[in-house]
Amino acid sequence: MKPPAQNRSSQSSAKTRAAKQHAHAARTVHESAASADTAKPRNEEERRALIAQAAYFRAEKRGFASGRELDDWLAAESEIDGQPLLAHQLAHSDS
Repeated sequence: MKPPAQNRSSQSSAKTRAAKQHAHAARTVHESAASADTAKPRNEEERRALIAQAAYFRAEKRGFASGRELDDWLAAESEIDGQPLLAHQLAHSDS
């Protein structure tokens, strides 16, 4: 049984809102990474959230292929903390 048209419409607008929020989060992460010295996370919770988002976007960029989750996290951590990537991270980095 199909949901009523009104429910489908609200589901569609919810997906649109989620996509806009996702895009906003992506811009925030990339802007934070680009200006790491001016946009430091205010606390550890915010830092971990930014790292998680950046790692997610790295995984998304490579099609969520398994086996590189730690590389994604470590690269995102370096990106958010404004630290240069280590040699082994550069060897496995997509950026």
